[in-house]
Amino acid sequence: YAVVEGEAGPALVASREGRVVASFLPGRAPRVLVRLLRERFPDAAEAPAEEVAGAPELRRWLEGEARAVEGVAVGLDGVPPFAARVYAELRKVPPGRTLTYGELAARAGSPRAARAVGRAMARNPLAPFVPCHRVVGAGGALTGFSAPGGVSFKARLLSAEARAKP
Repeated sequence: YAVVEGEAGPALVASREGRVVASFLPGRAPRVLVRLLRERFPDAAEAPAEEVAGAPELRRWLEGEARAVEGVAVGLDGVPPFAARVYAELRKVPPGRTLTYGELAARAGSPRAARAVGRAMARNPLAPFVPCHRVVGAGGALTGFSAPGGVSFKARLLSAEARAKP
């Protein structure tokens, strides 16, 4: 894993075999990020950022390059099948675009599972590689963002993506 510094503060990314397996958005102290990571991966070892898959891309994303994390391989080992489908569909949504929980549920093959999509977003272990901030409530309402800073941080992320160059 590597702690990556950005304008909004430190973030963390962990990888295994060239795939990102965990990441945490800014808003917490580095020691807290490491503690959260070790709850899932007790043997995680720190490495230079250039040796951690996804770290260079996360740094560029933190610096405002909205598309930097697109295409980075992620590992979904241990993620329930429905959540894995939801995450795969969400990764197709480009920066600057949003969709509702219901729309994402339909894209994942379960059109009546909007609440289950919400639970998958709350448990997303791969933000921003799985861009859960792009999921909004019905009518575009900014709801349910469990990262530090909550809905106001979600609004900042969406605003930055809307302003970013394609």
